[in-house]
Amino acid sequence: MVRLPLLLGLVVGLAAPAAAQFTLATPDTARVLTVSGTGRAAADADRAILTVAFQTEGETVDDALEKHEREVERVQTLLLEAGIPEEEIKLERVSIGEGGGGGRFEAPRGGSGESAFTASRTLIVRVDQLDLVPSLMAAVVRNEGDDALDVQRRNVDVRYTVRDPNALNDDALRDAVRNARSRADLIAAMSGLTLGDALTVVEAGASPWGAEAAAMMAMRNEMGSGLTEGEYVVLAQVVVTFQIR
Repeated sequence: MVRLPLLLGLVVGLAAPAAAQFTLATPDTARVLTVSGTGRAAADADRAILTVAFQTEGETVDDALEKHEREVERVQTLLLEAGIPEEEIKLERVSIGEGGGGGRFEAPRGGSGESAFTASRTLIVRVDQLDLVPSLMAAVVRNEGDDALDVQRRNVDVRYTVRDPNALNDDALRDAVRNARSRADLIAAMSGLTLGDALTVVEAGASPWGAEAAAMMAMRNEMGSGLTEGEYVVLAQVVVTFQIR
């Protein structure tokens, strides 16, 4: 009976250092610095995306579709003759609407066929020979057979991009991380602190700007056509939390 208090005291004495050791090993993360960093990567555009929107009108559905198919075939032929591979030409499904609506066609009950109908479709073309873009756009819009009574509308938009945007995304991300670290170093030095390891990194994503300032400048220039390749720009942003001492 006399030995029991001594034994309990020994157990308590052995347990105390273990609790103290665990407390000292807990990392101090209360002193942190969180900064954001923005990165930029740019390259000359090496691909153009042409979007051709067709609208053809006719007194009947068959009339509108017949004119529409002739016009689409004409544009596809000139693209192929210009050297555009067939797999780079994507044609969407045609839609029919009454008048200028261009929506999905539903045959009117008891229709006499006297109302005008519009056939609409979009064609997407990828062009890697950028010097062909201005002449292709002009050829698509211009048609010797157009007249005032046979309505044929073709709108062509062009967007410049790059064939491999992933490489630019990676470069922009690296630049963002470097800039975040440099910013954190500067803030820590100005505050009399020492920057430690990065604890967390959160990517805010990449944002492609496409054909940037060069195209906008050309559009404002009275001699410019706006059909310039320009510069493809990607921006990336990260938020990084560092330990500080």
